[in-house]
Amino acid sequence: GLNPTAFHFTNLLLHTINALLVFGVLLSLARSTITALIVAALFAVHPIQTEAVLWAAARKDVLSAMFFLSSMIAYLHYRSNEDKRWYYRSVVLFLLALLSKVSVILLPIVLLLIDRVQGRKWDRAALIEKIPYFVLSFIFGIVALGGKSQAIAGLDPLSNALLAIKSVSVYLMKLFVPTGLTVIYPQLTPVTITSMEFLFPIVILIALIGVCMFAWRKDKTAGWGIAFFLLMLLPAFSTFYKNGFLFFASDRYAYLPSIGIFVLVGLVCSIVIARVRQGTVIITGFLIILLPLLGILSFRQSATWENSE
Repeated sequence: GLNPTAFHFTNLLLHTINALLVFGVLLSLARSTITALIVAALFAVHPIQTEAVLWAAARKDVLSAMFFLSSMIAYLHYRSNEDKRWYYRSVVLFLLALLSKVSVILLPIVLLLIDRVQGRKWDRAALIEKIPYFVLSFIFGIVALGGKSQAIAGLDPLSNALLAIKSVSVYLMKLFVPTGLTVIYPQLTPVTITSMEFLFPIVILIALIGVCMFAWRKDKTAGWGIAFFLLMLLPAFSTFYKNGFLFFASDRYAYLPSIGIFVLVGLVCSIVIARVRQGTVIITGFLIILLPLLGILSFRQSATWENSE
């Protein structure tokens, strides 16, 4: 009926499962329990996740994320033991993720990057292995384009690109300084490349890509984190215009991409613990302050979804 408790509980349960799956993915990828724990903890309590978890209508975000992360873990299991059953499970889980929400369409690229992180070359076998993923992505991509045709047609390519670049910088800022979160982020000023609100984000994006390339050479896991953040945001760049309303961001679109930035934070914390005297004490103190603070901000933001208004 009209009692929302069951819907909110299910979303919270799915989000909790997703946090555990994030831990599993990072444990396999970074091979560091500390890094995996920090990334999973940040993913679990960060305020930017509130919209995807507590808005009952955002069920598709947490549900698709669960199947997406499960597919990644199944693939990592397959890569570690060469058991084909895990490969088939990964493909089926990817199909379920796409059936939940098509925004996870770039998983094949993510898996190719995982191969490189693990030192595997992009040879013929690695590419053939990804064909089922790419076929599913192509099919669901065509369906998604049909559904988004009106939203895409509502903007010219330059305006769409500028809003996309602005959204990257906004999500990045909200991940590090999660204040001023809101249900809507309307674009109220003209979209023009000569405006500082678009010029500055262009500089941020160029710098981020440069850092990604540098990090990839130094630590492929760090490079993978930045690449994951940018890749998982790409599908959201087709949705800036709805029913005559122009906006540049929605918190729920950062649900999965946020993992990439949390990976960087986790890696930095691990480096401090390993290389700095009293590093464990420093990072423990930092997390003891940070995680409850993020939890409080999430709790305050959760009031946004207590009723229909």
